[in-house]
Amino acid sequence: MPDAEDFMIRPRSSGATPDGTELAIVVPDLVDQDRDSIRAWLGTDPDRARVQWHNDVNGPAKWAADGERYRIIVLIRHIIEAATGQPPRAQLWPPNWYRTPDGRTLHQIAEPLP
Repeated sequence: MPDAEDFMIRPRSSGATPDGTELAIVVPDLVDQDRDSIRAWLGTDPDRARVQWHNDVNGPAKWAADGERYRIIVLIRHIIEAATGQPPRAQLWPPNWYRTPDGRTLHQIAEPLP
């Protein structure tokens, strides 16, 4: 069952990011998680911070670390747990964790759309 976070970004951003777009996973500065541990974990393997976007509601983020496709929130939860050994401590807003090569987040891409 998709989370509310998935629906909040998907209707406005559907098609805004072309299939195959390379995205970086970046820990937002103000996120209420163990940012240093997550950043360190992502930094130990460049593939951990890379995804390829697919306009598929069931698995838009193909993670370079394992080649599997994930819903955006599921992948961020997985990364937090792998990096910290704990589930996320607070509510997540996953669109801010994914950035395009020009530095925009999925949230920023979706915002200008009607």
